[in-house]
Amino acid sequence: ERFERLLARQPELIYPYFDYAIMLYENKQYHQSRTAFEAIRPKLPESLHGLVDQYLKSIHDIQKVNWRYDLQYEKTDNVNNASSSPTVTVGSWVMTRTEDSLPKSANGIRYDLGINQIKNISGNHYWYNDAGINGVHYWDAREFSEMAITFNSGYFYQDFKRQFQLTPMVSYNLVGGDPYGFQYGLSTRYQQPLTPKLRLSLNALHYQKRYKD
Repeated sequence: ERFERLLARQPELIYPYFDYAIMLYENKQYHQSRTAFEAIRPKLPESLHGLVDQYLKSIHDIQKVNWRYDLQYEKTDNVNNASSSPTVTVGSWVMTRTEDSLPKSANGIRYDLGINQIKNISGNHYWYNDAGINGVHYWDAREFSEMAITFNSGYFYQDFKRQFQLTPMVSYNLVGGDPYGFQYGLSTRYQQPLTPKLRLSLNALHYQKRYKD
């Protein structure tokens, strides 16, 4: 705040202006930091242009769209989570399991594909977005394949010391290619360092589940 007041009166002070741009960057105010770096760059010696460009590139990379992907081969001997016992005893009754009710083996691909971005709107305020598809596909037991499509979008705050996030969430689930369930909710998270090696993290999630059948 003192730098802001000083530079409002004397904007020709290029080195304090440069320090001010760095302070904004360290305080996660990337939108204002980029504006300050772009304004002061032409006035700085050429020897500092490379450093300014590094800061500008970092600001761009922090806020760019990020993709994630993960593929794993999966083999299971009990895809239907069944008991391996061939019989079931209830009182004096002994019932024999059918072939379909015994454990089944399956081979498939477990996957996680997604995209996310944290965009600085103004000051320390951000817009958080995340969308993803994850699940497992069994090519020899397709009726047990699972898929979840999830969307998160909400508010995110961060500065040099703390983070806070409040994000609504929606998820749509399929089993065997058919609609299975739908859930929606709200998650919140707060983080703050207590010491250089210890961080406090508080998380809460509330969601509602709805099933097709």
